[in-house]
Amino acid sequence: IAGTAAGCLTGIIINAPHW
Repeated sequence: IAGTAAGCLTGIIINAPHW
């Protein structure tokens, strides 16, 4: 699931799905 750059980074850091 791709969204904004910030959301993607959040998903990578906390290892959770990002929108």
